Amino acid sequence: NNHSILLKYNRNHILLDIAANGLLSTDEYIYTYRLKGLEKSWQTTHQPIAIRYTLDPGSYTLEINCSPYLSSNTVFSKKVVIIIYPPWWNTWWAYGLYALVAVSIFYTLYRNRTKQLKRKKAIQINVMVAAQEGERKRISRDLHDDEGPELSALKLF
Repeated sequence: NNHSILLKYNRNHILLDIAANGLLSTDEYIYTYRLKGLEKSWQTTHQPIAIRYTLDPGSYTLEINCSPYLSSNTVFSKKVVIIIYPPWWNTWWAYGLYALVAVSIFYTLYRNRTKQLKRKKAIQINVMVAAQEGERKRISRDLHDDEGPELSALKLF
């Protein structure tokens, strides 16, 4: 009644039978149809037939026109909207989730790299401080060792 068909992505194989419901026999009509969004040209037949489609996710409009052989002025039209929903991994919220995961991964990698660089710099600073401390002790020892004999020599002179 609402002239629309809503399907999941894995239910995309469609088979539709078209036939006029009137006073004449169903094969006494001319049928034209097209699936707007997939086909640009109209298909014409004189026999009520089954229309088959395998559709990708998206929105389509099936347009059907029917007119009796003898009266081409009388045209009966029907439009049916067909919506094939995409799989969950192709939805906008899934893409948002993918982006969030990617940002989280890049942030974690960036944070680990900065921590590693800080740790490396702290080690370098500790090595420099230890080297400076060792140099101070050596200079102090040298000064102390040099001054002791000099003071003794001065005392003797």
